[in-house]
Amino acid sequence: MVLSGSLDDGTAGLWAIKSCGGTTVVQEPSEALYSDMPTNAMMHNRVDHRLLISEIAPLLAKFASEPISGIARVSPPASIGEEIEYMLINRGIEATERLGALSPFTCPSCRGALWEIGEGGHLRYRCHTGHAFSQESLLLDQGTAAEESVYIALRAVEEKAGILRRLAHRLSEPASDVKNDYEQRANDLEATADVLRGLLAGDRT
Repeated sequence: MVLSGSLDDGTAGLWAIKSCGGTTVVQEPSEALYSDMPTNAMMHNRVDHRLLISEIAPLLAKFASEPISGIARVSPPASIGEEIEYMLINRGIEATERLGALSPFTCPSCRGALWEIGEGGHLRYRCHTGHAFSQESLLLDQGTAAEESVYIALRAVEEKAGILRRLAHRLSEPASDVKNDYEQRANDLEATADVLRGLLAGDRT
């Protein structure tokens, strides 16, 4: 069951439930406070019930009162068992190729390689240490990592420009060529810092 929420959390879980023979229920997106999760769930899954929130509880009560005898057993996909083992860190990198194809992307959490898993048109990513991402959460985490990298670069550039200015200030006139070189390099670095600040400001607009 997937209710109101942001991004695409729950899409892969709903696919796993359906693949194992379960019944899938999604809140009507038009009434959800945040419609991303139910919308993404329906885009990438065969949904059995699309209901208003007020209709979900009676349906669950109905299911709970019905016998389950006579329902055909469904063997879960092997990939689900494999992913459980990865979550428990019981698998190594040599077995990751069974999950999916190696992607050109890296894990935002540990910087290891990411394997791409396709399920019903929905992409997920997992590294061999157990970190897992939906396509939306990977975009979000990669964006955060990129912003952090720009902040680190800005700090390094500003510090180097400051050191060059300080050294140039302490040089005497006979060393004017070196002094001018330091000042020019500081100017170039400060121009780079302005570009980096523009990138960070643009991310907030």
